[in-house]
Amino acid sequence: MLDEAKGRWVDELPHVLWTYHTTPCRSTGKTPFSMTYNSEAIILLEVGFLTLRTNIFDPDKNDQLLQESLDLIDERREVAMVQLAHYQQKLKQGYDMGVKVRSLVPG
Repeated sequence: MLDEAKGRWVDELPHVLWTYHTTPCRSTGKTPFSMTYNSEAIILLEVGFLTLRTNIFDPDKNDQLLQESLDLIDERREVAMVQLAHYQQKLKQGYDMGVKVRSLVPG
């Protein structure tokens, strides 16, 4: 995406980074933002419109909820690591299916 922007890459970089941080990884099924902060990012469109997510937001309770979710972040990361190991095992199985076994003999 930045290759197409040429001289405008400084303007495009925040959009590219936002996309990267809010797109779920195939290996973990989680977004990098959610793995870091243990919550999903709100897109700018949600800020401008009343949605259920923005409508029920309470700033006073937010700090308490963030603290509680940070207590559970280690568990969430462990679940992501298990999912990553499963993903890597499936990749290995797919690769191994294409490998032909050859016995090596002298000469």
